[in-house]
Amino acid sequence: MGADRRHLRAASSVTARAMVDPMYAFQLTTGGKPGDPESTSADAFEERFLSETERVYGQPATEGSGMSKDEGEDAANDEIGPATGAEYEFRDLDSPEDRREIFNDVAESVDDGRPVPIQVEGFDDEGDRSGHQMMIIGHEDGMLQIYNPWGHTVWVSEDDFVNGHMEGASDSRMPTVDGVHLPQ
Repeated sequence: MGADRRHLRAASSVTARAMVDPMYAFQLTTGGKPGDPESTSADAFEERFLSETERVYGQPATEGSGMSKDEGEDAANDEIGPATGAEYEFRDLDSPEDRREIFNDVAESVDDGRPVPIQVEGFDDEGDRSGHQMMIIGHEDGMLQIYNPWGHTVWVSEDDFVNGHMEGASDSRMPTVDGVHLPQ
């Protein structure tokens, strides 16, 4: 997708909903017109996708803006929760012990088909806090599959999740899991 990052503030929530809600995915990808080349073109999909990210975000995105943890929880509950039958609750993960303790709950949730929004944080080159939301979408053999709306999906180990080595999923500015929105 040709969009820059400032337009992707709610992209992981939109994508997770499409993963668990087939009718939403159908509307998002085809505009409800699967036989119409104009409606199914890459440009038409991109326009629908960007419109959805702005709808979920609640406003046009601007450089440097982002969803708060509360806004992320609302997006999880409004967009993903109805399709999974779960209510999402934010869990702060302030230490490796907190992250180790929640790992199995996260793995169980994705094994049950309920994606888990994940917040990572760190500091930019100027020393300012930087954060990003991604989505945990899979689990296998002690590894978590992470979807990053910047355009890639990667596997990370339990050790990386627990010990602040998430730069392979996000980037070097945001290596630490700060919290997850866990389905209840």
